[in-house]
Formats: sequence, C-alpha cells, structure tokens
Amino acid sequence: MQSKRLELKRSWWIIACFIGLLGWSPAFGESQTLSLSQAVEMACQADYQVKTDRNSLEKSKLAVKKAALNILPQATVEGQYQYQTTDDTYPSAYQIVVQQTIPTTYNLYGQKIVSNIEAAMWEQVTAEATLQIDQAEVIYNTYEYYFTVLKAQQVLKLHEAALAKYKEDHALATKLLSLGKITKPDQLKTQNSLNQAEFDVEKDRSDLDIAKQKLANQLGLKDLSNYQFAEVNFKEDPINEQLAALQQKALQRRLELQKKEIVFKQAQRTWAQTKNEEMPAVSVSYNDQDQTQSFGLSYDFLSGDFSWLAAKKDNSYQSQANIGTTNTDYYGSKKRYFTLKFNWSLDFGTAANQTKQAQYTLDNAKLDLERERQNILLDVSQTFSEYQLAVKQHELNQKALPYYDKDLEIKEVQRQFGSITFADLSDARQDALDAQIAAVKSGYDRVLALQKLKKALGDLYLFDQKADQKAR
Repeated sequence: MQSKRLELKRSWWIIACFIGLLGWSPAFGESQTLSLSQAVEMACQADYQVKTDRNSLEKSKLAVKKAALNILPQATVEGQYQYQTTDDTYPSAYQIVVQQTIPTTYNLYGQKIVSNIEAAMWEQVTAEATLQIDQAEVIYNTYEYYFTVLKAQQVLKLHEAALAKYKEDHALATKLLSLGKITKPDQLKTQNSLNQAEFDVEKDRSDLDIAKQKLANQLGLKDLSNYQFAEVNFKEDPINEQLAALQQKALQRRLELQKKEIVFKQAQRTWAQTKNEEMPAVSVSYNDQDQTQSFGLSYDFLSGDFSWLAAKKDNSYQSQANIGTTNTDYYGSKKRYFTLKFNWSLDFGTAANQTKQAQYTLDNAKLDLERERQNILLDVSQTFSEYQLAVKQHELNQKALPYYDKDLEIKEVQRQFGSITFADLSDARQDALDAQIAAVKSGYDRVLALQKLKKALGDLYLFDQKADQKAR
C-alpha cells in the first residue's frame, strides 16, 4: 500500500513539473507583436525571386573577378620524367611559359571596344538593380497586405461595436412592441438591422482571416494566429513637389532605366565588335629568342591589346618529342627581330551582315530606353494623381465624421422621446457606421498610395533604407 502511494505521489509530481515547464515557457501560447518593418524584413528573406536575384548577384561578382584574373599573367609549367628502355636512361625536361594580354583603349583605328572587365561589371550592376527592383516590389506588396490586415481589424471592431448597439435597439424595440408603443414593422426593422450587422461581423472575420493568410504567405509563414499587429504611424510629411520635379527625380533614381541603359551599352559594344571584324588586323611585335629561352612583345593596332611572353626550357627539351603539347616555336637560332603582321579575312559579306544585325539591335535598344523613360514618366503621373485623390478623399471622410456622429446623437435622443421611429434611428446609425468605415479605409489607402508613389519615384530601394539607418 505504501509503495502504491509513493508511486502515485511521484506521478503527480511529474505531471506538476511538466505543467510548470509549459507554463514557464515564454513561447507556449504567447502571442508575438509583428511590426511593419519586421514584416518587410521577413518578406524579403522569404521571397523566392529575391533569393534567385541574390544568387545571380553573387554569380555576377564571380564573373567580374574572373575577368580581372584573366588579365593577370598566365603561367604554364611542363615537366616529365621518363625511362628509356633503349639505353636504360632516365631523361627529364621542363618548360616554363609566362604570358599576358593587357587590354587598352589606345587602338589606332577601328571602334573602341569596352574591356571584358567593364562588360562583366555591367552584368553585376544589372544584377544589383534587379535585386533592388524585386525587393522594392516585395516591400510594397508587404505594405499592402499588412495594411489590409490592419484595415480589416479596424472594420471588424467597428462592426462589432455596431452589432452591440443593434442588439440593444432590438431588445428595446421588442419590449416597446409588447407594451404597444410601436408597430410591428418598426420592430422588424430592428430585427433586419441586427441580422445585417451579424452578417457584416461574420464577413469581416472571414476577410480578416483571408488577409492574414495572404500576409502569412508573403512572410513565408504557415499562419499568423499567434501574432498581434502593431499599428503604423501615419504622420508622414506630405509630398508637395510639382509633378515635373517628381518625374525628374524618378528618371534619376529608377533602376529600370539603369538596366535599359546597360542593355544599350551592351548593344553598342556588340556593334563595335562586329564593325571591327570587317577591318584588317594589323599588329607589330618584337622577339628575342635562342635555343632555350624566348621573350616577345606585341601590340594590336585594331584592338589596342598589348601582349608579352617569356619562355624558358632546359637543353634536353628538344630531344623529348613526347614531353607535352606546348608550342615549341618560341625557340630557335639566336636572333632578334621585329614583325609587322597584316591579316584581313575575305568573308564575302558575312561580317557586314553581322554588323547590320547588330545595328538593328542597337536601334531597338535605344527605342527600349526611350520607351522606359516614357513609362516612368507616366507611372509617376498616375501614382501622383492617385495619391492626391487619396489625400483629398481622406480629408473629406474625416470632415464628414463629426456631422454623422452629431446626427446619430440627435437621433438617439429623438428616439428616446419617441419622435422618430426605429427605422430612422437604424438609418442614422448605419450612416455613422459607414462614415467611420470610410474614414478608416481612406486612412490606410492614403498611406498605401504614398508608398506606391515612393515606389514609382525609386524611394523603396533597400540600400537607401540601410544608408538612412547608418546615417542615424
């Protein structure tokens, strides 16, 4: 019997400890507060397109590094150790070749070609711009989803408060009907208003759940049931600049235009390359060689490339026919000489055809660049007009609130004295509720319209926000 009691006490003690641990754990059942800035950070980390853009950016950085490494001297070392069965010897040989080509812009004729390093840097700039553009889109969408949740919460609270009032009206109307002080149609009006209010509350809860799920998907979460949402401070300086000044600012900041400019530069580079292929190549070189070592310099008048080469081998290298595949024309009888080389490929118009194709590509890139400018100007014009309308709409809704509140207050007093029907009171209550909901929605719409305008101006890029944080 005593052992059973001890076993029972131990079981209760284990259960009590388990419950205590669950109650002590801060993550168990507690809600977390989610701010707008946290939501933006989570969305940028979770978005698949942004992740892809980051990978592309890192890849472009490696391409720039590779282009820079290609300019450095390239060394080739060859060696071999053999066993010859014919004379039972172990011959060995080696060769070292170091060479480098340095691109310059000092070509004497033809088109100037942008170096591979600069072309690779264009790709990196494009990748960075793509990342910032997609992040700005994620930021704006997160704003929209977050504001939709806040808006749905506020509307739900207003409808719940109205539902409580409609319940009071219906209860009072039912009592007055039993006393014979009002008619049945007047009492049915309160019932209809109550039914509509209950439906509005259910619909608002459904809208809120949908809004939360959309935001959760944006943040990479399954749901937001354990999250509370921090309100957003609406006190932002209004934009008072003229449309022309805003459009000029957008042309300077929008990275879409920067990407189009790079495409135009790339098309120019391709056209210049194909144009140079139509021309003869002329180069001059100097060589100093003997049987075991060689040194040479070369300059290409068309491309502007400057090259040099140094090679050295041991004396037994020539006798080893199988030592390697490296070109052995570097060596020979001791001599020093200059060479002027001329090369012109007669391709029967193939190069000229390629140049014409490149010209059309260049023309199209120029048209795309101009079209992007026009699209940016139109985007700023539309979003600025939407922002101005949103500001005016919110001001009108705010001004209308006192009127509807006062009218409802008067109607409630009149209803107490029986000078108006419950239908009149329900209409006044609904008008006041609609005015409050309109004011709530227009407040969030105004802020969202401002963010959309900032996006059109190029003010939602993350590197600007990071710079502002460092400055603070």
